[in-house]
Amino acid sequence: MNIGIISGASSGIGYEITKLLDKEELDELWLIALSEDELKEASKILIKPVRLFALDLSKNNALDMLCEQLNEIKPNIKYLVCSAGVGFNGNLADLTPSQISKTIDINVRALTSLTYLALPYICEGGKIIEIASGSGFM
Repeated sequence: MNIGIISGASSGIGYEITKLLDKEELDELWLIALSEDELKEASKILIKPVRLFALDLSKNNALDMLCEQLNEIKPNIKYLVCSAGVGFNGNLADLTPSQISKTIDINVRALTSLTYLALPYICEGGKIIEIASGSGFM
């Protein structure tokens, strides 16, 4: 089974890339975002079958469910798009420790962990696109 995995798939750049990948030769799209409702809404326009993963990527165990699915199905990942990201306006000195941690957890740790989990399943010629940006909302 050939798939595309997109984090941040329910809005912004991730959503736009999801719509583009819906036109590619893939069997399924695996969509990751924080809100299950937003994922369902975003997937309504898609032609391809989808698997929805409502995950809080700021949590350490957020990717456990995805890891289980990868190990069980062993798909060929043709596209991995790490688009989920967060950003806060203002000076670093004005941010809270929670905001700083969330930024690192989502933009760095989750992006790196998702890529690491996907690597064994990336097929020959597969593409990895690392965006991890909340800038589109600022």
